[in-house]
Formats: sequence, C-alpha cells, structure tokens
Amino acid sequence: MSGPWLMSEGEYEGKPIVVRLNAGLAPLAASGTYPFQAGIAVRLNAPDERGFPSAEDSAALGRFEDEFVEALCGDTSVVFAAVLTTGGMREFVFYASDEALLRERFRAWAATPKSHRVQLMVRRDPRWATYRALT
Repeated sequence: MSGPWLMSEGEYEGKPIVVRLNAGLAPLAASGTYPFQAGIAVRLNAPDERGFPSAEDSAALGRFEDEFVEALCGDTSVVFAAVLTTGGMREFVFYASDEALLRERFRAWAATPKSHRVQLMVRRDPRWATYRALT
C-alpha cells in the first residue's frame, strides 16, 4: 500500500523536524499483520545549520530511499511507513511481518560500502505506536 503521503513540519526535542507519512497504511495499524517496526537511520554528512540535508546529502538520501524500497518492499512482508528528518539525520520507518527476512534483506543491501553511516534498529511494535505517534 502506498499513499497518499502526508507531509508535516514541527519540533522534536527542540529541533525542527519534517515528517513524511504514508497515510495509506492507516488501515493496517490495527491489523497485527506487521508487528515489527524498523528504523533505518542515515547520518547526514553535511547538514545545514538546522540539521537538514545539504544538496549532496539530499541526492544520496533519494538514492537510499529508492534502494530501501526496492530491497525491502518487493513483496507484502514489509511496508514503507514514514520518513523523519531532524538533527542531522534521516530515518526511514518500515513495518514488517517477518523480522528475520527484513534483517536479511537489509544485510544484503548493506553488503557494499555506503557514502553515509547507516544503522538499522528493529523492535516489536504490534500496535504501531510509532506510526500512531506520527499521525
């Protein structure tokens, strides 16, 4: 399920934040089908004074997003939920039905050197608390 995507701006821990949310996933939030929430955090190489991406970072982040969608969301076991940008980083948020499969796909993607520091964090979130907080 993809879209519509909603965009909002605000503050998080005193810093500006931009959130892009896949509102089309709202019906899945209560389904229990995707109990694992994954955050892929990408540290910006050259953030501006507000902590947002430079032109070079933006180009790389666009490529990473396309690669994440291709590597992780090839079937219905992983859905792309949100993108958060704040404090010198961008986090891509996914929900998955199978944690091991998600980690395997991420490891395959991460096997080649990257231009930015990237970290995967996975936790149980069967009630989609992260997604709900962003709405």
